[in-house]
Amino acid sequence: MKLRLLRFRSALLFIVLIGLLDRTTGFQISFSLFYLIPLAWFALSEKDNARTKTVLLSLEAALIWLAVDVLSNPLYTNRWFSVWNALVRLVIFLLTSLLVISVKQKRRELEAANLRLAELNEEKNRFIGIAAHDLRSSIGAIRSLSELLLENPCVSSGNPDENEERIEFLRQIRQSSDDALELMKNMLDVSKIESGTLTLNRIAGNYPDLLKKCIQLHRLSAANKQITLSYEGPDTLLQKIDPQYLEEAVNNLITNAIKFSYPSSTVRIKLSAKEKRVRTEVIDHGVGIPAEEINRLFQFFQKTSARPTAGESSTGLGLAIVKKIITLHGGTVGVESVPGKGSTFFFELPLS
Repeated sequence: MKLRLLRFRSALLFIVLIGLLDRTTGFQISFSLFYLIPLAWFALSEKDNARTKTVLLSLEAALIWLAVDVLSNPLYTNRWFSVWNALVRLVIFLLTSLLVISVKQKRRELEAANLRLAELNEEKNRFIGIAAHDLRSSIGAIRSLSELLLENPCVSSGNPDENEERIEFLRQIRQSSDDALELMKNMLDVSKIESGTLTLNRIAGNYPDLLKKCIQLHRLSAANKQITLSYEGPDTLLQKIDPQYLEEAVNNLITNAIKFSYPSSTVRIKLSAKEKRVRTEVIDHGVGIPAEEINRLFQFFQKTSARPTAGESSTGLGLAIVKKIITLHGGTVGVESVPGKGSTFFFELPLS
């Protein structure tokens, strides 16, 4: 603030000095363009537009030039001629100063756009790198396990250990296939989000039914880790939502909760309505997230130091997709977490 005031006062003083030189030397034509120097300097040096101060400086320059004009030509036959000249000069000063401000603003907008493009390009490169790495790992696992099964094509044998080994190979093939399909689905969602083609198809429905459907979908994967899923909330709450995308958001949160929860724990899905807002919470008792890493959670390709408790994979896309879907619904997302004790991921939607 002090620096801005100093620049403004300096420009005022500069204009006064030019006026004094103009009056002293009498070379009005020579000094005419000099009045533009402090105006252009001030317009360029200000970080903000500073249009009001620029107008004041232009008015001061026109008035000083008018005073010099009158004092240097006391025998004017028509005093309105000096006033007319001052008005013309004022318009010239204003147009020049505002043009400089406009060019400066456009330049800043261009710099911001270039910076955003650079960020998007970097994000795209990370996206391609992560996608290629994860897909290669999943597809490579499928290929290797398939080769092992082809080397021993017999479906069953008298050796129980061999049968169990084949079953385990098949489980790993299925898991790798699921990971690859999940990654591909997330990539398609990211593509739609970034291109702006993801649009909602909202319909009225009973929101608790959607949450219970999501819970039922994950009961098997939770059971594999001896994790209990529970629902807390009303059985009826009408809400106008896009069931397909909101279900995807809830599924992502439940999947994350199961991945990062300790075995034999509980994941609670809680629904409440208050002050025209519907709040959905997914509460786990898992590894938690360090406070300094929480701000990165809902950004694409960002992972924290927390790791899944059973070696599950994570692409760093799920939470970013959740945020985009909830934002399109007019809602907000957040998280509360204590390392070693668990996390509560939540989102709030307007009651509709």
